[in-house]
Amino acid sequence: RLDLMNRLLVTAKIARIVAIALAVYIGIIAAAGAYVAYFQPNMPGVLVLNTTDNEGKAYDRLLGRFEVDGVLYLAANSWPRRWYKHALANPHVEVTLDGKRIPFTAVRVEETERQRLVEEYPMPLWMRILAGFPPRHFLRLEPR
Repeated sequence: RLDLMNRLLVTAKIARIVAIALAVYIGIIAAAGAYVAYFQPNMPGVLVLNTTDNEGKAYDRLLGRFEVDGVLYLAANSWPRRWYKHALANPHVEVTLDGKRIPFTAVRVEETERQRLVEEYPMPLWMRILAGFPPRHFLRLEPR
């Protein structure tokens, strides 16, 4: 009976340690996200993506961009990614780039193209840790 109580106490201590470590990790993810949100407007290579939800409400999101062979791409590398879901549901988006608002069609990147982007723009392990290990998704922006 005493052995069972000791096991329960040890299990409770381990559970408490795991819960505290998880809470600290979530706090680190939130702090990293806040850091990026605060400093991203001043970083080079950003654009404003305008999406709409199913009710037609517009949303602006500041995002990093990259180009491959003259094609503009966006990466959903972190949480949350509501902008990505909106763009998939309503692919007629607008981008404010270098002070100009330009219409695009957002196209989900699949298979071979996605693998090429992952290889050309790898996400370092430390960044994946700070982002909370989100799956990486890409959008190709095609001019309308």
